[in-house]
Amino acid sequence: MLIGITSRRLRALGPGVAALAMVACHRPTPSGPDPGAGTPVLAPLAPGSAFSVDGLFTARTFQLAGKKVFTSYGEDGTSESEHHWLIACKQVPVVAPPPRRIAEVSCEAEPVPDPCGGSNGGPFDIDFDAYWVATPAGLWQVANVDDPLEPIAMMLSLPPVARHDEVPVVDDDDADGDPDDDQGARDVYETKQSPDGAWCHMELSDPGGGAEASYQSWCFDATGLITGTAGDGHGANTWESSFTLR
Repeated sequence: MLIGITSRRLRALGPGVAALAMVACHRPTPSGPDPGAGTPVLAPLAPGSAFSVDGLFTARTFQLAGKKVFTSYGEDGTSESEHHWLIACKQVPVVAPPPRRIAEVSCEAEPVPDPCGGSNGGPFDIDFDAYWVATPAGLWQVANVDDPLEPIAMMLSLPPVARHDEVPVVDDDDADGDPDDDQGARDVYETKQSPDGAWCHMELSDPGGGAEASYQSWCFDATGLITGTAGDGHGANTWESSFTLR
């Protein structure tokens, strides 16, 4: 686990996108590199060199392999369904006053048809359309280019440093309700380096009271964004999405 939070759904960052094999039918492997081949090979850093986010601010197109798993827990056991997407992305630098750097990212996700006749799982749950913003202090992802850069939401300091911050959350709407509803509610921000050298940032929203936490993570190497995860749950149903650079 990335952090010590109790959740049956929170797994290690950056799982590879594996092809789903079924007894009667098999999902086709999308053209290009096998998305089930595991975590992409990271661009190695030269000895003594510093981690760089330059790859996030160059003009480029890239593809991601997306996966979403629905899980239902019931008296008769656990059932799962799995869906796949191919995600085409474009990254475009935006003119910004130095030393700030900005790049806009836009992506389109196309579901991989299910040869078994199942649904395509609806839209992919991770929204990639946003802006990367870097200053000498760090890296942020914002929805609008003029959004303020909140210190707590910094994804990576520059140079990257591991951190773990927890912010208690008080829901004003429950102020006159059950005090146990939001007991232990908190937002968690964590940045750490994985064993393979990538730097990963996770944001987790824990509503407290034993409810399921929602989370999202992003991992970077010297080339840019390489993998990430997101998940949420309601009652006996949960979903987990992941993406991996192709």
